[in-house]
Amino acid sequence: MAAAKMRLSARNLKELPAGQMAWDTDLKGFGARMAASGTVTLFLNYQVRGTGRYKRHTIAHLGEMTVDKARQAAAQMKLEIRAGMDPAEQAETPTAKAKNGDTLGALADQWLNDKRHKWSDSTRKGYVNAMRRDLLGSDTAASRIGDVTRRDLMQLVDASTGRSPSSGALFFRTLNSFLSWADARGLTEVTLPKAGRAAPSPDARTRVLADDEIAALWRTAGELRPVTALAGRLMLVTAQRSGAVQALHRDWVTQAGVTWPAEVMKSGREHWTPLTPWALEQVRGVLERDGHVFGRNTSRLSQAWPAWRKAAGVDEGLRMHDVRRSMRTWAAAKGYGHEAAEAALAHQVQRDALAKAYMQHDFAKEAGEVIRGWQKHLEAVVA
Repeated sequence: MAAAKMRLSARNLKELPAGQMAWDTDLKGFGARMAASGTVTLFLNYQVRGTGRYKRHTIAHLGEMTVDKARQAAAQMKLEIRAGMDPAEQAETPTAKAKNGDTLGALADQWLNDKRHKWSDSTRKGYVNAMRRDLLGSDTAASRIGDVTRRDLMQLVDASTGRSPSSGALFFRTLNSFLSWADARGLTEVTLPKAGRAAPSPDARTRVLADDEIAALWRTAGELRPVTALAGRLMLVTAQRSGAVQALHRDWVTQAGVTWPAEVMKSGREHWTPLTPWALEQVRGVLERDGHVFGRNTSRLSQAWPAWRKAAGVDEGLRMHDVRRSMRTWAAAKGYGHEAAEAALAHQVQRDALAKAYMQHDFAKEAGEVIRGWQKHLEAVVA
């Protein structure tokens, strides 16, 4: 995988694929690499004076140090290298080890990678995304955990909530779980307020699309870039999450439908979505592409959404996720069963222990009928 070139920042490093390396355009030799675990390593590549050999020196993980501070450290190292010093040969002092090892970011990263957690795949994915988005790229993450206060943490929670109430609620729960882990190990005594007092409680969403709004979105998708329009229409016909749609790989698709692998599903389970002949014709472009159908930009639809929504004449309160709510509401109105409609969205139906033990049907066939019905409804609406 070829290395990318960009001005390194916490924002664009979060979007690096696993195994991808990136070089900074501001400082030669300063780079970063995304590990499979989601950890970003900041490093300096340099040539040892007098030997001509190249070495790579790890500066920090993102979260232990901000990108700007790591760039400054790399610049200082380059000055020392010109003076004949070799950073890799300098032994780290116990004080330096302690400083780098007990930062909030380093310990949060350790917690995320602790193999003893009995988290489901979806829980782990939610925790990793919340910490990477709202903590690991912040200046607070570079502070020693003993210096971090409740006020510092609540400022992070408030900032997350300001961007999205649902993201703030998830981050609050994730941070609470991490602090319990840290407290049990004597690393901190800081706690967050009781959830009832401080946890964000986003308003329940009730927005559904009217048929004329669906038709307008479908029609104006043609005004987007072709690959983005294809992603948007695929989202409409499958009613799957935009994140899963944008991660689509050609190998997941046949003329009969799409098999979404467990790793892109919030439920952590493989999911099948059929395509009627009409739906297949509308998204046939996915069969004509290779690899990741929509490229590596998994925020393509999110970036295009405001313009698409405006072109369709739909109010600013509409979100892409409301497409799924619209399909679910339509399914209920048409008399499809609760379990079948939930399975069509890849939701896990909540059951008590007795029902879980006795009821083993997965409703996959019935879910397929719901999706086919939805696609026939779309066909009529956009005709």
